[in-house]
Amino acid sequence: MPSGVASQWNKVITMDTRSRIVASPARRVVQLPRFFRWFSNQCVLRQVDVSDVPRIWKAVLYPEYESCWSSAMACSEREVADLVHAAQSDWQRGTRYMMAAHRKQTQEFVGWISARAPHDATKHGVWSLEWFIHPEFITSSLTLEVIAAGTDLLMNVLDARVLRADCPAGHTHFEEVLQAAGFAPHVPAGSLDPATGRARAQALYVLTQRDWQLAHGAQNTIGPTTLGGYTQPKLELSLL
Repeated sequence: MPSGVASQWNKVITMDTRSRIVASPARRVVQLPRFFRWFSNQCVLRQVDVSDVPRIWKAVLYPEYESCWSSAMACSEREVADLVHAAQSDWQRGTRYMMAAHRKQTQEFVGWISARAPHDATKHGVWSLEWFIHPEFITSSLTLEVIAAGTDLLMNVLDARVLRADCPAGHTHFEEVLQAAGFAPHVPAGSLDPATGRARAQALYVLTQRDWQLAHGAQNTIGPTTLGGYTQPKLELSLL
């Protein structure tokens, strides 16, 4: 495992005043509620909504936009709106969780991270990650914090067993971020995809629950200077 993986993170699931439970391997949330907050040191994750459409579309206009997106690029504000509406429907089914990330202190829109369960993969705990980071924050520690916090949410709360992340070829910064978050390169970009018979445009990175648990049991901290000095977060899930 990379040396830049955070050590034990404290988890608290805070419900309303009627009840309170602590996250543990014995009790997991099988589906995220519509309204929730997942806090890290600098960011807050929440369900993406229509107010995020103009924020995402505005970021598309930046010249650096293409290097900030892990999936297909949107070509219009309408496509962004369709993406958000589809994500909200998937959220209700528990097949995809698309979460907007905001900076806690300033409420600035940092980006989003999305976890999708391919077909019936939720039964086996397999999730695929996608993300978008606003160009203004792409080289800051917030990039790693968003991906690491989303990963921790899936592992700790949704009991994910395997996380997959496709990283576009040439996105060396995201390759470094994924490895710092604990992901290991599994299939390189350019290799033959057996499903399509074509060369893969993206590299595949994988993180298993076992490796995540081993990493969090070790006395390691995230903090490579090239990633902005990311520090160990205290994460909290608030169910409203």
